Amino acid sequence: MLVDGLVAHLARSTPKALAVAMRRARLVRSPGSPQVDALRAARKLDPLVDEACRIHDVLVGAHREREVELARWQRMLENLSAFELLLLASLYAYERLVPHTMTGQSSVAEGGGRADTHWDAINDLLIWKLKTTPRATLRLADEAMGRSLKRYLSPLLFPVTGPSLELLTQLDAFARLVAAQIELNEFLSRSVDAYCFDDSVRFVLVDDYQLQLEEIDTAANAKWFRDGKKLERLPGYWLHRAFYESAASDLAFVRIGRPENESENTLAYIRALATRFRLREVYGVGDLVTNATGESANMFQALWYLELTARFFMLDFIVPFVEGAERSGDWVVSLRRLALGGLLNGEQNRLPLTWSSRSAKIDRTTGWTVTSQQPTGSARMAAAILDFWTYDMLAEADRLQRDEPGLAPRLIERPYLKFGPHLVQLPWVAGYQDNDMTAINNLRRLGARRGEATAEARRIESQLATLLQSRGFSVLLNWQPPDERRDAGEVDVIAGLDGQLFVFEIKRPMSVGQGTRLGCTRPRRCARRVCSLGERPTP
Repeated sequence: MLVDGLVAHLARSTPKALAVAMRRARLVRSPGSPQVDALRAARKLDPLVDEACRIHDVLVGAHREREVELARWQRMLENLSAFELLLLASLYAYERLVPHTMTGQSSVAEGGGRADTHWDAINDLLIWKLKTTPRATLRLADEAMGRSLKRYLSPLLFPVTGPSLELLTQLDAFARLVAAQIELNEFLSRSVDAYCFDDSVRFVLVDDYQLQLEEIDTAANAKWFRDGKKLERLPGYWLHRAFYESAASDLAFVRIGRPENESENTLAYIRALATRFRLREVYGVGDLVTNATGESANMFQALWYLELTARFFMLDFIVPFVEGAERSGDWVVSLRRLALGGLLNGEQNRLPLTWSSRSAKIDRTTGWTVTSQQPTGSARMAAAILDFWTYDMLAEADRLQRDEPGLAPRLIERPYLKFGPHLVQLPWVAGYQDNDMTAINNLRRLGARRGEATAEARRIESQLATLLQSRGFSVLLNWQPPDERRDAGEVDVIAGLDGQLFVFEIKRPMSVGQGTRLGCTRPRRCARRVCSLGERPTP
C-alpha cells in the first residue's frame, strides 16, 4: 500500500535512494501502477528523480513497441492449435536450429545467434498458445491430429503438386513471430533487467528519447564473464568424475543392451552418472524422487532413461537428417527422405514431431529399467519415470486460463508433452537438450515443494559440515539457541578454525538456465543494447 506523500518526501530527502528503489521495483513492467503515478507527480522535486522518470518513459515506450509487434504476428497465427504450433516449430528447428553438415553449425549459429534464445522464444509461444487455445484442441484425437498433419506437414514432406502456399505463408509468419518474441525477450534481459539490477552500467539519456550505456564498473563486468567461464566448465568436471567412476567399476566389463548399441548405452550411462553426482553432492537429492502423481521413481534410472531417449533421437533422427542435408544441400529433401525411410522401414515415425500413447511408450521403454533385481525391467518403474518427465498440456492450460499462480514447465524440463491420450516429443529438443539442467530444473524449480525437499536440505548441510571437518574445522551442525530464544530458529552450520568463527545459513540451490549441448549455457550478460522510442523490433 502506498502512503500518501511518502514518495514526495523521499524525492526531497533521499532522491538517490528513491531512484534506485524505482529501478529495483522493475516498474517498466507495470507503467500504470500507483507507484509510477506518484513518481511522476514528484519528478520535478529533484533532477535525479526527473531523470529516472524520463529513462523509465523511454524503456516503457520501447517495451510497448515490441509488445505491439509481437501481438501483430500472434494475430496471424491465432487460429493454430498448440499441436499445430509445435509442427511449425519443428520445421523451423530443422531449418534453422539443427546443423545441415556434420562439421558445421546451424544457420542461427552461423549468423551469430544462439540456439537457447530460440528455444526460450518457442517455449514462450507455447505458453501463449496454452493461455488462448480452446481446451478441446489439447485432447488430441487421431482424426484431429491427422487433419493438422495434412495441413501443416504433409504439403512439405509429401507434396503432390509442390509445397502448399498456405504452409509456406504460415512458416514465414512463424519465423517472424519467433523473431518478435526473441526481440522482446532480449530487450527485457539486456535492457530492462540491466537498468533495474546491473550496477556495473549506467543508462544515460540522449536527446530525451534515446538511451546510451556507460560501463562504470569494469571489474564487476569482468567478474561476470569470469564466473560464466567457471559455470561452463562445471559439466566437464562432473563428466570427468563419472568416467573415472565407471572405469573403476565393473561397468567396463558389462555389456549394456545389444552389441550394436553398447557404446551409446555406455555413454548414456556415464552421462546419467555425472548428473547423479551433481544432484547428490550439490542438491542433496536422494535415490528416490516423487513424480506429480505421487509415485516414486529411482533417480538414477530416471536420468538414464532421459539420456537413452536423447541418444535414440540423436542417432535415429538428427544424425540421418544432417547427413542427408549435407549430401543433398537441401534440408527439406533430407527431412522428406528421413520420413519416407521411416515409413518403409517397419512404419517407423521419423517425422519432425513424434507421438505415441502412454501405454505404448511404457512398453517400449520398460527394457530401459533393467536391473539385477529386475532382469526384464519394471513397467511400473518405467511408468513412474515417464510421468516424472511429462508435461500435461491440458492441466497447464487450465491453470493458465484460470490465471492461477504457478510455474510453467519448459520444454526441456518435461520433454514428454501430454495431449490427452497422446505423448508428443520433439526430436530436436530431446536430441540436443542439456539433461543435467533438465533434471535440476525439474527437481529444484518445478519440484521445490516435493516431500523430499526437507531431507535434501539436511543432506546439503551435513555434506558441508563433513567437508569443513575434513579440512580441520570444528563444526556444530543445526545448532538451536537456548529455550527462551527458540523463536530465532536454528543455525545451519557453525564452524571454527584458528580462532575464526564462521556461521553458515544454507540456501538450497535453485534452478539453472536452460541450454542445449550445442549452445551456450552461461547466463546472458544484460545491458548490451541502446533503446529509443523510435527503435523498431528486428523483423
